Amino acid sequence: NDFAFGFDGTVGMPDTSNIDVNLTFGVKQTEFKNIISLIPMVFLKGYEDLKTEGTLALSGFAKGRYNKTQLPAFGLNLKIDKGMMQYPKLPAAVKNITVDLTINNKDGVLDNTAVNLAKFHVDFGNNPVDATLKLVGLTNYNIDATLKAKLNLGDITTMFPVEGTTLKGAFALDAKAKGIYNGKQMPSVSAAMSLVK
Repeated sequence: NDFAFGFDGTVGMPDTSNIDVNLTFGVKQTEFKNIISLIPMVFLKGYEDLKTEGTLALSGFAKGRYNKTQLPAFGLNLKIDKGMMQYPKLPAAVKNITVDLTINNKDGVLDNTAVNLAKFHVDFGNNPVDATLKLVGLTNYNIDATLKAKLNLGDITTMFPVEGTTLKGAFALDAKAKGIYNGKQMPSVSAAMSLVK
């Protein structure tokens, strides 16, 4: 779509079993609107007229050998700052969109992958949503996550075109999860949720 994406580096095949990569990648444009274009158009009616603000930075790398038993080291950095989007015919905007995400794996071992969502924030009008996530490992997931939201559901239709739908009520969520998840073990979870008409 409008998301220009580029690679630099080398890919080699020293034999029929191995692929050696040394790649960096990143975006060629830094407008927040460009990443929105990746959302399927069925969910973004009127995208061309969508008003947006904010900046986007995305970069990453893959370096090392890939085969049936080995992965290269890899990493990704995503930052969105002061993002905003508003449909022109609707009165309210989704604003103050902030994302600070880092994924890092230094040796290709999946359980050495570290995901750090240091900040996620968005205001749906005057309704804030905040989240954080620290995760280590992709087989034994060591999780430390938080999610807080406070939404007047009636405000949602002032920001998104939802034909034939009426939303009402006040929704609040405050959730935390910390510990190991691996299919046999669950992290400790605490959550308080309310929905008032």
